[in-house]
Amino acid sequence: MTSKALIWSILQIDSARAYNSFLYYLQKIPWLGRKIPNRWFKTDDIKGVVLFIRIIFFFLRGFGRSIGYVLYCYVLSFFVRSGMKQLNILPQEGFTLTLTLMVITSLLIVINFYIKLIEPNDMQQTHMIRLFRIEPSRYFQSAELLEASSELFFRSLSFGIFFHLNHFAFWHGLTFALFLAGSRLGIKVLC
Repeated sequence: MTSKALIWSILQIDSARAYNSFLYYLQKIPWLGRKIPNRWFKTDDIKGVVLFIRIIFFFLRGFGRSIGYVLYCYVLSFFVRSGMKQLNILPQEGFTLTLTLMVITSLLIVINFYIKLIEPNDMQQTHMIRLFRIEPSRYFQSAELLEASSELFFRSLSFGIFFHLNHFAFWHGLTFALFLAGSRLGIKVLC
């Protein structure tokens, strides 16, 4: 199975699982649950619509996480600057301090949450590795490729906008996103 077909399979299984869990939680609502029949769990009829909605949510979630990351580092740099002024330490310029905190946050703190291990309780890994007989290394390479490409796309877009708002070229944001992605990939390889 090629990486493209494997990524497509991962997206389809993820969308079907999200759709079924959404219906399950809707059925738990007292006044609404009785109106949702069990036949809705069969996604054969609306599989394309479910996948389309899942891809839209994927883009919205990824862009929202990237914007949240940039805003978090910007607000954190504001508080660090005000703390440094109170301690009579000459702080860096706000934009430079924000970039420094983005590098520190991305390389030292956030990387710990993105290292994936093989977990026997993860049903998606179980389905892909055991039921579909896909090699674990191929599965994790494709999952990492999907995650890295989407992260690079959304971070590049949000950093490009952030750099443009701070009177730099949009390409500087793309370069900074590539720097962070390469640094994080290097740390993942070392771990």
